[in-house]
Amino acid sequence: MRESRSREIEAIPTGNPGEFIAVSISYNEGGINYFNYKEERRGFYLHVTVEERKDGWRSCIIGNGIKAMLAPAERFSRKILNSLVPDPHLEALLINHVLSKNGARLQSREAVPA
Repeated sequence: MRESRSREIEAIPTGNPGEFIAVSISYNEGGINYFNYKEERRGFYLHVTVEERKDGWRSCIIGNGIKAMLAPAERFSRKILNSLVPDPHLEALLINHVLSKNGARLQSREAVPA
């Protein structure tokens, strides 16, 4: 089995039961993105998306999230993945974008301070 090339940073509950804003970092091997036909660079990306978690399963809708490059990298490194810490301002910006795009609200606050 292939080792995981991502790690979850946090799961923030929304106002809907079982729904979370999932924040994670993962390695992308680059190339053509077949959903938007844009070239993507190799490297580590910060991902923010809305997930539903129920009975041990996770589900999401393709295209309801957003990602931003954290660090370019020619190859995967577990050490780099574990050491990366996203910029809080960038993370807040992406979370607020996903909230407004999906009409979601956070359970404990209206928006993440940017």
